[in-house]
Amino acid sequence: MPNLTLEQLKQEPAFNQLTDKAKSFVEAFIKLDGNYVEACKLSYNTKDDRSARAFGRELLSKPTVSQLLDKYYGTEPVSKEQFEGYVWRLLKNAKGREAKELAILFARLKGWDKATTEKRSETKHDTLRELIATTELDTVEVTEG
Repeated sequence: MPNLTLEQLKQEPAFNQLTDKAKSFVEAFIKLDGNYVEACKLSYNTKDDRSARAFGRELLSKPTVSQLLDKYYGTEPVSKEQFEGYVWRLLKNAKGREAKELAILFARLKGWDKATTEKRSETKHDTLRELIATTELDTVEVTEG
């Protein structure tokens, strides 16, 4: 059960800071019961499901969007550790493409991805290799830092 109505959410100062397309995305996300792919396709006219999925995840990671949705649904923000635990539990049961995407997300949360500029320890490499092995992934690269 929502904590606010959509009309109440639209009155929030943070909602008015969003672009028109981002506002449309938030409204569509709510009306489509959290289907961010369809919400993104409607709001941003993305060319395909893959693009909509990637861009939708990006939108949901934006602090203003996630805070507004938290306010609407009445959910409490979670710590990074809680979110990592949630992703890890999903990852343990995932297969195929979903497993790959979750493994990449988990690696980024832990700071193990290639974009991380800090020097990585050998322990982290071993852990990521174990993560990839447990999800049967062969396309995620582990770079030596």
